[in-house]
Amino acid sequence: MIDEITRYKIPIVAIQEVRWLNSGSIQSGNSIIFYSGLQTGRHEKGVGFMIDKAMMNQVKKFVPVNERICYIRIAQQKLDLIILNCYAPTENADDEEKNSFYDTLEATFDVLPKNCIRLIVGDLNAQVGRETSFGQTIRKESWHLTTNNNGQKIIDFYCSKDLIISSTYFPRKNIYKHTWSAPDGKTKSQIDHIIIDKRHKTSIRNIKSYRGADGDTDHYLVVATFVLKLSVKWRKHDPDKVTLWSKTKKSLTKATERLRGKRTKQNENHWFNLECQAAINKRSLARQNMMLNPTEENMSEYSQLRTLANKVIRQQKRAMEKRAIEDIEYYKKEPRLFFKKCRSIKEGFKARTNFITDMNGHIISEPSEIVRKFQEYFEELLNSNNSRTGMDNNGKYEEILHHTAEPELPAPNIEEIEIIIFIFFYFIKAATTKVIGIIYNVNIK
Repeated sequence: MIDEITRYKIPIVAIQEVRWLNSGSIQSGNSIIFYSGLQTGRHEKGVGFMIDKAMMNQVKKFVPVNERICYIRIAQQKLDLIILNCYAPTENADDEEKNSFYDTLEATFDVLPKNCIRLIVGDLNAQVGRETSFGQTIRKESWHLTTNNNGQKIIDFYCSKDLIISSTYFPRKNIYKHTWSAPDGKTKSQIDHIIIDKRHKTSIRNIKSYRGADGDTDHYLVVATFVLKLSVKWRKHDPDKVTLWSKTKKSLTKATERLRGKRTKQNENHWFNLECQAAINKRSLARQNMMLNPTEENMSEYSQLRTLANKVIRQQKRAMEKRAIEDIEYYKKEPRLFFKKCRSIKEGFKARTNFITDMNGHIISEPSEIVRKFQEYFEELLNSNNSRTGMDNNGKYEEILHHTAEPELPAPNIEEIEIIIFIFFYFIKAATTKVIGIIYNVNIK
């Protein structure tokens, strides 16, 4: 998926059905993935965002709500952009589950600041028709003629919040309106939507589905062209200094490569080898043939190659895990490394975080800024009059007084110490005499 996103040059991607546990972030290649999933141990549902590493300076906040809803805040020059990612229940789901989802969605949307551009995207599992009774919430460019139950629910919600479904506004061929394809390859539907505030509807210039993106899913890649001005500081640099530094860096890099040789970057996924890549390439070619000519033969071939690709990937993962277990035998004489390897295999994969949050909850990803924040923190912590400090409601450090259950007593003087020693030896002598008496009586008997 990351290769496909890089090929289409999309800086921000909202993803659904992540199926990862808990919430957090990981780095994969040149992308940062934020995710929000279940806490129960079942790999189901899950939503998240895939952000290009070059845009991390503009990411202010990521908030995981639950396994179906999360949102992210992007900095701009005037108004910040908030993207709310949703994964709604299907049409056949229980009414209780649907009502719970829309109640949470409404509660989350209401707490978003109104001085930002609010955008709702995701797999809403809703078919929106072309009815004219809904006013400007939807337009006639929808793929479906009538609205189903889920579509009625989202229309009622968006009408109450003064939102519009932008995915029904742009005239396109039908092949660019489909967002989901059934396993038979013939049934199509438009259930992924992009919604925005009515006052900011002109910010979205284009919405289009791309069938060529192969993410091993039955959904298509939906791309929206959004016009905004990011709040970037690096553009204010002196162009002459930037050019001079680029030339200097290039010269140093060439000289280093001649002396030491070019170092190839090691693949983080040691199990992902050429065999996995070949299986994925065959699957992608079969998918393209199926999209161009959806015959039963092409569909059967794609299904077989997809199963084969997944099988190869699972085999390589298991082989890598087996090799890791066998490698532990070499660390028997080094307990520290031995238990470290055992713990890593037992706990499994853990996401690595490359950023921190400030007191306002804003994300800091710049390494120099992270170092500066830690420097300020330790200066406040170590240079305080009392080493035991805490924060008040205003984020400032204040001294914390610790009290015990008993009042503090003054140090004893010489006379008190002599009395304590006398009492101590008196009880020792009395206890010794008693023990000797008991032993003497036992011997007599």
